[in-house]
Amino acid sequence: MKVVETATLFDARELAKLAPEPFSGDFTIAYLRSALKTTKRTLKEFLLDQTKVCGLGNIYASEAMFAARIDPAPRLIRSRQSRPRDCTKASGLF
Repeated sequence: MKVVETATLFDARELAKLAPEPFSGDFTIAYLRSALKTTKRTLKEFLLDQTKVCGLGNIYASEAMFAARIDPAPRLIRSRQSRPRDCTKASGLF
């Protein structure tokens, strides 16, 4: 465990790798599309990767995909352009 002062918390190397949280101002459709372009993972794997989307767990990711009627199995390279918006709308992020 690494102990740091509160003022330098976000400068810690371990936290610098984390992606924006879904309800933060930094998490936008543009950010999501940009991050999705760089992966060949499934949507579920992508959403659970804390370096892509911070703070999402298995249940929340599953519920968002279910509400958006998105199959979590296909690789993202084949996904349609509108799917990120479908998923974020269904989850209440935007």
